[in-house]
This record gives sequence, C-alpha cells and structure tokens, in this order.
Amino acid sequence: MTLRPNSRRIWVWILLAVPVWVVYGQTVSHEFIHFDDPEYITRNPMVRSGLTAQTVVWAFTRFEQNNWHPVTWLSHMLDVELFGMWAGGHHLVQVFLHTLSTLVLFSLLLRSTGRWGRSAAVAGLFALHPLHVESVAWAAERKDVLCGLFSLLALWRYARWSVQKTGSKMPPAVTVYFVLALMSKPMAVSLPVLMLLLDYWPLHPRSAARGRSLIPWLRVREKAHLFVLSGIACVVALAAQTIGGAVESLKVLPLLHRLAHVPVAYAWYLARTLWPADLAVFYPHPGMPSAWQTLGAGMLVAGISWVAVRSRHRFPYLLTGWLWFLIALLPVIGIVQVGNQAVADRYTYLPQIGLFMAAVWGVGDAAASRLPVRWPVWATTLLVLTACAAASFVQVGYWSDSITLFRHSIQAAGGSAKMHNNLAVALTEAGRYSEAAEEIRRALRISPGEARSYINLGNALVGMGRSGEGLAAYREALQRDPESPEARINIAVLLSQSGRTQEALEQFRTVLQSHPRSARAHYNYANLLMAMDRPAEAERHYRTALGIDPFLAHAHNNLGILLGRSGRWKEAAGHYLDAIAADPGFIEAYNNLGIAFVRLGAIDAAREQFRNALQRDPTFLAAEENLRQLEAALRKTRTGPKSSGEKTSP
Repeated sequence: MTLRPNSRRIWVWILLAVPVWVVYGQTVSHEFIHFDDPEYITRNPMVRSGLTAQTVVWAFTRFEQNNWHPVTWLSHMLDVELFGMWAGGHHLVQVFLHTLSTLVLFSLLLRSTGRWGRSAAVAGLFALHPLHVESVAWAAERKDVLCGLFSLLALWRYARWSVQKTGSKMPPAVTVYFVLALMSKPMAVSLPVLMLLLDYWPLHPRSAARGRSLIPWLRVREKAHLFVLSGIACVVALAAQTIGGAVESLKVLPLLHRLAHVPVAYAWYLARTLWPADLAVFYPHPGMPSAWQTLGAGMLVAGISWVAVRSRHRFPYLLTGWLWFLIALLPVIGIVQVGNQAVADRYTYLPQIGLFMAAVWGVGDAAASRLPVRWPVWATTLLVLTACAAASFVQVGYWSDSITLFRHSIQAAGGSAKMHNNLAVALTEAGRYSEAAEEIRRALRISPGEARSYINLGNALVGMGRSGEGLAAYREALQRDPESPEARINIAVLLSQSGRTQEALEQFRTVLQSHPRSARAHYNYANLLMAMDRPAEAERHYRTALGIDPFLAHAHNNLGILLGRSGRWKEAAGHYLDAIAADPGFIEAYNNLGIAFVRLGAIDAAREQFRNALQRDPTFLAAEENLRQLEAALRKTRTGPKSSGEKTSP
C-alpha cells in the first residue's frame, strides 16, 4: 500500500514528535535552575506580573539581561499567565517549541530537496542530539528555541517561495519570521547568509526549473532588507551587552587569545557533535590555548573547508552544510566575547543543522552507489538516532534540579569558581550550609578575589549560626567590591540583629543612596525602622520595596503586621493575600491572614486560614494555638489569637 503524501507527512511528523516527548517529557517534574532562571523568571517582577500593558512596554523598551529580546520576555510572561510559577508548565512549552522546530525543519528540507528519508533523518538528529538538551531543558533558554523556531519558519517560507515561484518579490512572511527570530535572540543575524547557502544547494536546480534567476547578485539584492535588519540587530545586541557589562574587556581576554581560540572552538563543536560526552552547563574559558591546539584545530577546519570547496560541483551539500555550520556559529565563536565561557552547548541549536545535512546526504549518496539494498543504511540511521535519544534522556535527567546539574557540570567540565558558587547557592537554599561553605572555599581556591564568593560564604556561615564569621565574610566582600549592594545590605542586617542599630542605619543609608531601586534594601531598612518603632517611615519603605518588586512576600507580610497594629485590618488582609499569592508556602502569612479575618469578623475564613497554615506545617504552634483559641471563643464568645510576628531575612 502506498501512502498519499499528506498521510505520509503526518506519519513522519508523529515518528519525529513522539521520541522528542519521550526524551524531554521528564522535564514536567523538573525545577527551575539557579542559573539565569531567577533573572528571567522566578525573581523577575515584570515577568511574574504576566502580560499587562506595563510589562509589554517594558519588554520592548528595556535592555535586560544584556539583551534586547522582547519576544522572549513576552513568551515568559505568557507562561506565567498560563502556569504561574509551576516550572513543569514552562518546561513543557520548551518541549512543544522544540517539537515544532523539528517538524518545520523536516518540512523545509522536504520542500527544498524532495527527499523524504534524508529530510527525516536530519530532523531526527536535530530533535534528539544531546547538544540540544541545554536549549530545551533550560527554561531561561526560551530565547534559543524561539529564535530557532522563527528562523526555521523564515527559511521554510523562503524555500517554499523559491521552488514555487509564486511571485517576483519575497513574501512578507519571510521578513516577519526573521524579525521575530531577531527579537527572540540576536543569533539569527546570520539567516540571510543561510538563505544564500540554500540558494546554492538544494534550491538552485529546483528554483531554476521554475524560472527564478540564478544570478548571484540578484539573489543578494532580493535579501538586501534582511541584511539591513541583521546589521541593525548586531548594533543593538552589541549595545545591550556592552551597557550590561557582559562583553569581556580586551584587557581581561586579549584579542590574540580570542583569535587563537576560534579554531579550537570550532573543533570542539565538531568533536562534540560526533561524540557528545561530558556535556556541561558551563565550560570555563582556558585563556590562551597552546600553539599545537590552535595549529591542529586550524588545520582541521582548513582541511574540511578545502574538501568542501574542491567537491562543490559533485557534492554541493558538503559546501552548504559546512559553511552553514561555520557562519551560523560565527556570532558566538568568541571574537566578541560575551561572558566568560569558552563554548556552550546551546550555541549549536541552529549551526549543527549544517553538519547534519552534509553528513546525511553524504552517507546517503555513498550508500546509494555501493549498496544494492537500503536496509543497512536505515538500520544504521535508526541505531544512531536511538543512541542520541538515550544519551539525551540521561543528559535531560541532570537538569532536574540545581544541585544535580551543577555537580554534574563540575564533574564533566572541571571545577570553576562560577560553578562552585552556583552549587553553593543551591545548597544554601536547601539548608545544607556546611556543604555550601566547602564549595565556596573551592571557588576561592580557584579565584581568590571574587566578592561573590565571600557573599555566598557569609550566607552559608549565617545559616550555620556563625553570624560573626558571616559578618567578616561580608566585610571582605565589600572590601573587594565597594559597590556591592548585597554585601552592604547583609552587613546592615547582621548589625541590626546584634543591636548595633546606628551602624546598621548608616549602612542602609549608604546603599540606598547608591542603589535607590534596590527593593531588598528598602525592605530590610523598613524592618529595622519597624523594630525601632518608627512605623510611618517603615511603611513608606515597605511600599517603596513593593513598588519595585510586588512579589516580595515577606514585605507584604510585614507591612500587613504594621497595618494591623494601627487597626487597618482590611488593608492588612490584602497584603497577607498578596504574600500568599507570591509564595503559596508562606505559612506565617496564612496565620496572620487568619488573625486579620478574626479582627474583621470573618470567623469561617479565619478558621480556614489557620487550617491552611497547619496543613502546610502541622508543627506550627502559633496557628495551632490561634485555631484552638478561635474554637474556644466560638464556644465562649470570646477571641484572642496571637500574632506570629514579623519575618526578617538578610
């Protein structure tokens, strides 16, 4: 039985989509990662506010996280509207977008070449290769999968127009998809060149047969507006990264070191494509590679380039695929060094397609000229795809939580101050303070001068109850980075907790002068003012903190306590509700909300809130006592619940 083309396409789509969900479906139970996820999602007040007029304007008008990518921000905001802070929902959207990209890639290649099996093999490699796990399993990398999807849609629409000759001008949809890709991640700037490569192969013979001009200059001219958009995107991206301080100075990483590392990076990506082992979330930059590394990698890249050029007439896909790989990686190859990583798995999301095309068509042609039957080729292809799926499944598992991921990264790529610090933060948040302190000491042995390490060490020491040593660590951090607001705030909090009120006030005033938009500084300053019985000033700073970040649960709770003390119970109840909305596990807020409801005469609602607190922590004595007194009051017509008090944190 012969399947009709539409039915055949649907079956191929299913066969491509199902393995993607088998490999990546496990992310539904994964957590957010303490690496970019807080800045992009969990602690970003604009994203957490969802889609509003204010947040949409913010997305289009601000340089944030060293980039201008409004479509990415809008996508995260939509996730919050749909799923709130449930990490599984955010991850499933990533998997859905990756699945769509896989299907679009298959459709693009099928439209361009007419080869079903080879197009499906390339799409399968794209879907299941372990190097793509980082892009799909990392919620903060939404920009990567969005940029990939819109880029492939632009290429698909361009290929469709090229082979159908439906008009003399490029369809507007190509430009729209390209702009959306650029507004997701600027790495799409190479797309017009990739279109020229597709013009060379495989679109050349198919578009020529439909009367489209093959003159190279005309092919470039029809894409002139796309090149202009790429140029604008490059300028905007460089400005955003420079303003944000993400671009490494030539003093830190000289130009000679960067140029020497370029062929080494290309060779690394090529090697990991062939053998994707020891993959990590961060690969520290080694600085200047050895002469033999640069020379050997340079000879490898030059040799493959020579073969691709020499065989361009007989095997044009080799030249297209290899140049696709080289050019698509060029924006992130390290000449303009953004961050301090040497390479990154996520950078291969689009560039690797070129290698897959060259390999699949090369193997297919070689097999067709030597094998009388096709089954050995299909068996080998299935074996490779199965191996990729198995390796990706294991790699996805490392992304289940921060501690697992960072431990694996250190094991796979070697220790770096950044990874030891990230692991320490995750361990501190899990209450494993002694382990966190040990990781920070490892970070300090690698990079002794980092203020961040001393701040993290102070946090771990305070968690262990060693406040004096923690204060010393914070002071050391401040000495190494006098502009650090976090170190100064932490010092002020510890000083206030030890009764050194005047010193704490001076620290808070200093940090608020230099960082007036620090919600954390306003919040902790308000806590001190509240303890000093200066309620009007405390209220003002709580409200300022919440105006900057409306999702500070403890600020809502403490402001509610302050309002309750002056009898403003209705306002207090509103802030307790906001605290619970920001942190559904905040048991003190449930208890305090119950108290507010008692004062407002809403007895049934009060009982429910006390029970909510006890449901989350059956050992929470304040809520248990308040519920007992409430039940007794209902029997004896009297009330008298106890407040659970304020919450402060450094």
